[in-house]
Amino acid sequence: MRSAVVGGLAILIAAVFVGVDSVDAGGKKDKAKYTISDVMLTIHKSGLMAKVAKGEGNKADAEKVVEYYVELAKNKPPAGDPDLWGKRTKELVEAAKAVVKGDEGAGKRLQKAANCGTCHKAFKG
Repeated sequence: MRSAVVGGLAILIAAVFVGVDSVDAGGKKDKAKYTISDVMLTIHKSGLMAKVAKGEGNKADAEKVVEYYVELAKNKPPAGDPDLWGKRTKELVEAAKAVVKGDEGAGKRLQKAANCGTCHKAFKG
């Protein structure tokens, strides 16, 4: 009987910790609107991020990059350290927001944060 109680408690604790990141204040699951693949195709493969980082895009382009990077951060990396994923995606979001605001040097910051090889080496499954 005791092992059943302990096992049930362990399952309950695990469920709480797993659910903490995926539930918002309204009790709804905070699922990413776009997959990692969606972000890579729409923002990177299309050249939109590079265009925005070079200052050749308009404000709507830059806001789209921000939107997709915010959603990218909600995904779990297919491999690698989830904490590092959080740091890297946070920098992507912050750099993209800096471009929208027109901060000096934001384009170079965005290009550095969006280094494909570094992320693929760390997170690609």
